[in-house]
Amino acid sequence: MDALFLFLAGFFFIIMFIVTAFDVCRYQWIAPLVVPLFKYLGFAAFVCSLLIYMLVMKENSFLSRIVEIQEQQRVISTGPYAFVRHPMYLGNVFFVLSLPIALGSIIALVPALLFLICFIPRILFEERILIQELKGYKEYMRKVKYRIIPRIW
Repeated sequence: MDALFLFLAGFFFIIMFIVTAFDVCRYQWIAPLVVPLFKYLGFAAFVCSLLIYMLVMKENSFLSRIVEIQEQQRVISTGPYAFVRHPMYLGNVFFVLSLPIALGSIIALVPALLFLICFIPRILFEERILIQELKGYKEYMRKVKYRIIPRIW
């Protein structure tokens, strides 16, 4: 099941770049309407995504592309994990939404949003595994209530 989520997310990620290229370079559907200020804000959000990624990687040595519990893994509740349970996905939100805007293609936000939607069931699947197999995760969930976006979800 995890492989299906990753496949769909990868598919929409690639489509996002294809739509961006067609919009910005080839057909210019909406790209000419994007004002430079939006592009600058997109680049700023892109830099924020990279900062989030760096903070998460610094804090959590158990990061993995696949959902698994590693030997001697423990709950991380410091750094960005003190605010949201899945800060790497928060970095993904900034990354995927900022790229089309920074490149000047608002229409490419459609596949970007589809990319992000693919991760909702994956996060729920990941949390079921963490609750079952990682000691202390239930207590961590009570302490840190939000999955990705503080005060929203």
